Amino acid sequence: MALNLIKKHIQMTQTKGNSIVQVNLDDDFNVPDIKPDVQKIIQEHGEIKINNVDVMDDKVKVKGEMECTILYLTDSDEKPVHSLNCLMPFEEVINLDGIQEDDDISIRTKVENLSTNIINSRKLSAKSIVELEALAEDQYFINVATDIEGEQTVQNINEEIKASQIFLSKKDTYRVRDELAIPNSKPNIMEILWTNAHIRNPEIRLIDDRINIKGDVALFVLYIGETDDKPVEFVEFELPFNGSIDCEGCTEEMIADITMRILKKDVQIRPDLDGEERVLDVEIITELEIKVYEQENINILKDVYSPSKEILIKKQPVTYENIMLKNQTQCKITEKLSIKKDVDPYILQICQTEGDIKIDDIEMREDGLEVEGVINVQIIYVAADDKTPINVIKDIIPYNHTIDAKGINEQCIYKVKPTIDYISCNMLDDQEVEIRCGVNLDTIVFEQISKEVMVDIEEQDLDKKKIYDLPSIVGYIVKKDETLWDIAKKYYTTTDKIKDVNGLTEDYVLKPGDKLIIMKNIETIVNV
Repeated sequence: MALNLIKKHIQMTQTKGNSIVQVNLDDDFNVPDIKPDVQKIIQEHGEIKINNVDVMDDKVKVKGEMECTILYLTDSDEKPVHSLNCLMPFEEVINLDGIQEDDDISIRTKVENLSTNIINSRKLSAKSIVELEALAEDQYFINVATDIEGEQTVQNINEEIKASQIFLSKKDTYRVRDELAIPNSKPNIMEILWTNAHIRNPEIRLIDDRINIKGDVALFVLYIGETDDKPVEFVEFELPFNGSIDCEGCTEEMIADITMRILKKDVQIRPDLDGEERVLDVEIITELEIKVYEQENINILKDVYSPSKEILIKKQPVTYENIMLKNQTQCKITEKLSIKKDVDPYILQICQTEGDIKIDDIEMREDGLEVEGVINVQIIYVAADDKTPINVIKDIIPYNHTIDAKGINEQCIYKVKPTIDYISCNMLDDQEVEIRCGVNLDTIVFEQISKEVMVDIEEQDLDKKKIYDLPSIVGYIVKKDETLWDIAKKYYTTTDKIKDVNGLTEDYVLKPGDKLIIMKNIETIVNV
């Protein structure tokens, strides 16, 4: 009966193409006629929307726009604070050698260095750098031999490898909807000026056939109150969410690498039961980038031989991955910030504090990763100045943290995702505040392992002269690092026969210098 290798497919993911480009946006725009003159810009915020991704051979065309929201002061209106929006379209071609039209491309975006300036009271300029990252991943299989079937005389030995194969890779969305009532102490809403939303305390875990999602959306709304003096008011809410996404076949034992971000937010004013504008209709659309890995201990064939046949083994090198580390560590930061004296008005009350976190550098150290980055902090506060009722403190806070990663080496692939777990601001006095911030560093490290695996075998008849020339009995002294398998293969016998002749127990481990008796295998002579 012919020998046949039994093989197992391991599904892996590799980066087929990855490219980052920076797009410079620079545009002037007029203040709409319905808006008053601009005296001072308080705050600006940019959000990227990708409208179309056209994949071609070796390149990707990306079309999108940045929506820039500007909060500003005026001195020519009964309402001192206003906001306006402008759109900055862009179109960019990203070169990605090797990709094809039917490849699945992921586009990630980041707004860098957004700044706005006053040209005159009716005209503004906006400049920004938009970072676009195009990523193409390809799924492939490696085949490893796990067993052999055929003649009963064939001897085989296995070894165990640990491999992490990709079980699922996809994107999905999750919606958070709620109707929020303004507290009784606050006036009705006349106009929404500014909104911010951030995901806080996300807990994402696998259960059988589903991904469970839990956390909060921190929502901040700055608005004009509907009273005679039209005050600037603000409200903060926490929108808890708890739901799930279908993930057929996944189990709790698998490892999930999931990134959740806010894709779109919509905050609309709705009347309450009394017809007053006191309700906010909120819809938050989040996007989840999901990768689920299955870790498996696989017994693969290490070696094969037969006492009655010559077996030629063909091997080839393969590279597979194993998840060495998947954890989340936290770095706590405390920093004091001050207003610019003689420029900024004094602080009366803190409205909202937000931070944009970035990683500047990651260095591999012995048994760890050293992460350096910054948090761009922006604090909106009520000012002790009737002409400037709202102002912003902007500053950069550096951070440094070492992630324990025992055994990490240059062959490892790692990914660190920074998020802000919490950020708060306390007034120390009317000119200084203290920031407290918790940074989460979600880390996954893949160990890349290169190994030669058995892919094919070929049977040949034994060399008759070689077998007949073997002595009938041999006294053998075990050498360093030699195993019973090595000796049995060398003399065309089996490990069981050597154990029987020498009275060795099943679990006996050879030591250098051990003396063995090797008997010629009679079955080999008969078959030859």
